[in-house]
Amino acid sequence: DAPTHTAIIQARAQLGAIRRTSGAIPRACLTVDPHSQGYLRHRDVEGAWEVFDAMRTGQIPEHRPDSGRADGKHIVPVEPDAVTFTAMIMACAYRDDFEQSRALLLDMKQSAIESTLSVHNALINACASRAHSLANLGKAKKHQLQRLKVETDPAVALLKATQQLGQLEDEGHAPDGYTYLALLRCCAGAGEVARAQRLLSRMLDTG
Repeated sequence: DAPTHTAIIQARAQLGAIRRTSGAIPRACLTVDPHSQGYLRHRDVEGAWEVFDAMRTGQIPEHRPDSGRADGKHIVPVEPDAVTFTAMIMACAYRDDFEQSRALLLDMKQSAIESTLSVHNALINACASRAHSLANLGKAKKHQLQRLKVETDPAVALLKATQQLGQLEDEGHAPDGYTYLALLRCCAGAGEVARAQRLLSRMLDTG
């Protein structure tokens, strides 16, 4: 069912803390986890996409060594729900794939699935990841992206996060602590200290 597939997606996208000394996992799959105190976190985002696609099509992809299933295995297709989409959008945030997270939102709308507060929070987290990535671009990479007409200003990611905040409120949702945390992360990436202070004051005022 959808909750089972969602749990597998979440496990794939965020498998847990792996000691920094471990060399068994490709470094491309590892990101620093600020809450792990010197640990690295293994994120299998591609594996999350495989589960998501298999969930909808009923077709297991090519054999993965850790999947325990043979090639060509079929399952009963299951339609993803808002919780599943939230997990996938967060997987995109882990990989700084903001464009794909927006595509997932469009997919949700086309499937007539209503956005939840968690969906909006995941999208704001995707904005925060993009802001941090852009803030840490080297000069050569920044010039390369600019030649390709790719946006390199972290403030644009913050603007999109602010727009997402407005959209969630327009839909009748009240921002929670996770919303404000994602927005504060986005402000940090964009270097917007004054904006972060205003958001913090608003969060404290609203309780």
